[in-house]
Amino acid sequence: MAAIAISGRSGERAVASALGGQGRQTVEMSNRRRRPMPIARSAFAGFCFPPEVIVLAVRWYLRFGLSYRDVEELLAERGVEVGHVSVYRWWCG
Repeated sequence: MAAIAISGRSGERAVASALGGQGRQTVEMSNRRRRPMPIARSAFAGFCFPPEVIVLAVRWYLRFGLSYRDVEELLAERGVEVGHVSVYRWWCG
């Protein structure tokens, strides 16, 4: 094979394609950083209460047909100070 003197990036691409795609460009591509897989966002992200409290409040609301104020009162009896509007936001999203 005859030696070909080509300078510059476009020359590297031409030589790489002439060699069947093997060349410096392939090495550069394999050394690039790969982005990590995005972490799935929690359904509870953005809320100020632990997920256990939110799940319990929504469970009571759905299972027993309680009002938001009833759920607020039940949580207050257990030491969790939360407003009925927060319970509404947990349910309605």
